[in-house]
Amino acid sequence: MKIKKESLNGIELGLNYTPNKISSLFVNYSHSYQSSSLDRLFSFSTGIFTGYVEPSQANNYTLGYNNIQKSNKFKIAVYYIDLKNEIYYYPGINWTGARNTNIDKSHKYGVDLYDKYIFNSDFNVAFNYNYVQAIIDDEIENGENYAGNKLPGVSDHNVKATINYLPNEYATISLTQVYRSESYAANDFNNNFSQKQDAYYSTDIAATYAKDNWEIFAKINNLFDQSNGLWIKDDSIYPINFTRTALAGFKLKY
Repeated sequence: MKIKKESLNGIELGLNYTPNKISSLFVNYSHSYQSSSLDRLFSFSTGIFTGYVEPSQANNYTLGYNNIQKSNKFKIAVYYIDLKNEIYYYPGINWTGARNTNIDKSHKYGVDLYDKYIFNSDFNVAFNYNYVQAIIDDEIENGENYAGNKLPGVSDHNVKATINYLPNEYATISLTQVYRSESYAANDFNNNFSQKQDAYYSTDIAATYAKDNWEIFAKINNLFDQSNGLWIKDDSIYPINFTRTALAGFKLKY
């Protein structure tokens, strides 16, 4: 196996403008990289080296606005990410030739919105919405050209809404709703499978009591027993958070 060296660098630049005490405008640029983990270079079933996976590199451009008041915190940001050698798992043909490899060129863009409103010392609500488009610009595998297709497994719409109740200074009870819209199945790089990834729903409730250096917590996930799954291809589904679960615990900090 030939040793290959890479010279990588990261940078982040930002500019913030505050026209008044409650508002700010910001623009940000960052260049980042991610090298492949060691296990991505070898076959899971045979342990054979499957080829070098290039480090992924990204140029991220963000423009946003903040408005922070006593009872309300609001943030909106639009972003564009230009990616080179994005790391992904190619499933092969009936798993033949399956390996981790790189998308030559791709990009993502979208909007991220966050708002938290404080009604009083007892109640507050938080809302987060993300819209994203993930597009493959240049990638050919096994003679198939994926250019212009959407990246599988990426939901256009992602929503998380939480209601918090604070009966006293130590206790918090939270009700959270999570939603992710349908997407292309994980192996559907041609965007032509007959089945898509179903939308994801989960309603969760949690309670914590934290005082001094200890905390008691309890949580119920998927309160309404939504049947969620991860679509790999047509009629190939892995169940995820597919039933109601509960947990409780104790934390001690020292």
